[in-house]
Amino acid sequence: MLRTTVLHTPRQLICKSSKAAFSTATMASYPHLKDKQDAAEKKEQSLFDSNKEKLDSLEHGKSTNFKQPGMEDLKKKGDDARIEQNRPDDGVY
Repeated sequence: MLRTTVLHTPRQLICKSSKAAFSTATMASYPHLKDKQDAAEKKEQSLFDSNKEKLDSLEHGKSTNFKQPGMEDLKKKGDDARIEQNRPDDGVY
């Protein structure tokens, strides 16, 4: 994962002006990884990373094969859930 990090220059450390020059650098860093991982932790970390990639693609990716369910389908699903849970429809959502 690459992220932009603001590095303080020596001028910033000396000069406390808000207009002090600063530099940005893209650094490769993995803040969520430990330095030394055993086999179980590596397996769990790879599973976590793959799940995170899937989640990012679902949240931000463009998929053309997704179809929004219709209002009738959603009402039927809600009524079925209410009946299954044996709760009356109080009209408050």
